[in-house]
Amino acid sequence: MDARRVPGAYGAVMGKYINPTLHRPIRIIIGMTVGAVIGLTGNWKLPMYWLLFPTIIFINLPQASFQLVWKLTGKSLFLAFIASVLTDILATHPFIVWLISSWLCFYAIHDTAKHNNQTSWFFGLISWSLFLILGFSGISTRSLLADYYWSFIITVLLMYPIFCLLPSPGLAPQPPENNSSPPLTGNMICIGIILSLALGAYLIFNIKDSVFVFITIIGAVMALKKGDVAKYNQRMIGQLSGCVLVGVLVLITLGQTDQLLVIILGHLLIVSYLVYAFGQPNNAAALTNAMIGYSVPFILYMIPGQPILYNLSIRVIMLCAAGLAILFIDLTLQG
Repeated sequence: MDARRVPGAYGAVMGKYINPTLHRPIRIIIGMTVGAVIGLTGNWKLPMYWLLFPTIIFINLPQASFQLVWKLTGKSLFLAFIASVLTDILATHPFIVWLISSWLCFYAIHDTAKHNNQTSWFFGLISWSLFLILGFSGISTRSLLADYYWSFIITVLLMYPIFCLLPSPGLAPQPPENNSSPPLTGNMICIGIILSLALGAYLIFNIKDSVFVFITIIGAVMALKKGDVAKYNQRMIGQLSGCVLVGVLVLITLGQTDQLLVIILGHLLIVSYLVYAFGQPNNAAALTNAMIGYSVPFILYMIPGQPILYNLSIRVIMLCAAGLAILFIDLTLQG
């Protein structure tokens, strides 16, 4: 569909019943709800991507376009495959894998500063790190890849009918990128060192149980800039708030994680609140951060028979410890 035209027939029909300004919020809510249902009901090894891909597509894209999807997710899809291959070829050489990963981290930071494309590298480094860490912990990366690509394919297929029924009115802009100024050269080195050391610790000590905390580390560290830690603090607060929201959901549902309908209704309410609070079209970065902060603990811990509040408490402690350590390293290296 031409990005310069207002979508026709179906969009016009829906426009008679639903205010066009509500199309984007409704798209996000539908995408996140469908992803949650599939992620919770299937036996997936990487269920988080059933919510991460809807977050990328329905929050950051103004229209259904595979070209725009690829612009944001292409690095993630490619790096996941390469990481899977590396875990098979270099399974007994973690130091070599760490050197390659360190180079990738520095290159990602440099490319982000040069081309201002933080979003695509953020999701790319997430996939790279997850597949390496889980692969070196003994989990089959082939099954991980299958879950990963299935979640991408189905989310993209769902994108077209949802955007067709609920199009964005008027001209469609390009997907938003990070609008902040590029970090300074010295800070780029600092960020690369932090990412490399963190990934090395995960590979050496095999702490896969807290691997998803590394997602927060990636997102927060890439926001660090010399003399300005406001964005870093916002991202850390967003992640911690996400854990609190999941805890509230557990209390509201009285811990009945085996009642799928109750969980989905609670999820629907929280997603609707986040969209209402952060859903301005020019504030996609804040909504993405808030949605990831909530979605990851939700999809990981809302499992029947698991000590949810205990797991959330441990995650909060790890996030606080990682956040303080990163801030200390950043301030120390910058003098």
